[in-house]
Amino acid sequence: MTHATPITDDRHDTLAPVTVRSGRGTARQTIRVDTDLWDRFGAAAEQSDTDRSEAVRAFIRWYLREPGAKMPRRPDASTGDHGETARSD
Repeated sequence: MTHATPITDDRHDTLAPVTVRSGRGTARQTIRVDTDLWDRFGAAAEQSDTDRSEAVRAFIRWYLREPGAKMPRRPDASTGDHGETARSD
C-alpha cells in the first residue's frame, strides 16, 4: 500500500491517496464518500447501464481532457429512480 504525504494546505477534499493492486492489473484507489451519496451514485450508475467504477474512470478521462473522452451520461433527473429529487441544473 502507498500512502501519500498528508495535504497541509486548507484543501477540504476527502481523497485518501491509497493505492492497492487488485490482482487484475488495475490499482484500487480509496476515496471517502458519504454513504447516502455513494448509494445514490450506485443506483444512478445502474440506471445508466454502467457501474460506479466505470463512471468514475470516464469522468477522470473527461476531466483530464483525454482525446475522445466524453462526460459520463447522467440518468434522467425526472425519473427520480436514483434516490434524488429532480433538479433543473
